[in-house]
Amino acid sequence: MEIIFIRHAQPGYVDAEGIARNNPPLTDLGFKQAQMLQTVARPWQDESCTLLVSPMVRARQTMKPIETALSSQATVHDWMQEIGVPPDWEGSPAAAVDDMFVQAQRRHPEEWWEGLDGGESFRDFHNRVWSGFEATLAELGVRTSQHHPHLWEISDPDLRLVFVAHGGTNGLLLARLLGTDPVPWEWERFFISHASVTRLTDTRIGPDHIFALRSFADTAHIPSDQVTA
Repeated sequence: MEIIFIRHAQPGYVDAEGIARNNPPLTDLGFKQAQMLQTVARPWQDESCTLLVSPMVRARQTMKPIETALSSQATVHDWMQEIGVPPDWEGSPAAAVDDMFVQAQRRHPEEWWEGLDGGESFRDFHNRVWSGFEATLAELGVRTSQHHPHLWEISDPDLRLVFVAHGGTNGLLLARLLGTDPVPWEWERFFISHASVTRLTDTRIGPDHIFALRSFADTAHIPSDQVTA
């Protein structure tokens, strides 16, 4: 079995007037990065490949070239959304939002779990993403093992799942699949570039399986001067 995590391509978090956007579309470069994913995706074309995407605009636009390459349509899963930022950030000056991020990063590590004022807490984010992931995999015949919390029962070894989501979402899932302790700064310890590809495959451990990291944040399909994060 193979699990592939793709982070969305470069979004326009700040518009031409210097205003912050909470759910922005891709930039012109972002569309180019997304298009480059077609070359990566073409070998995945088989009946065991399932595409899953976050509902956020930047993720949907990144998935579109992959859907075209595979002549397939992704299913949209709300649980894959990035952690919810304060709604009133929408339309605020980008400089003010940047300052709030700087102040938030200076908090004590335990305070990070509370998230940003007015936004989703990291506790809720972890619960939303992980419970959604487990439920989605269970529908596909992949379940947590009864023998060990970091082992998995896999009914279809040929299954390939392609997730297009976000730095926080993908980092959280990657950490949990590799058996590390959850923290509220997943995107900081897993530095994932835009439109990069991370791949895991299963390895048998006794009667069950683990997921092993085969490649991380691969951007070989993107010219070096067009790689962003």
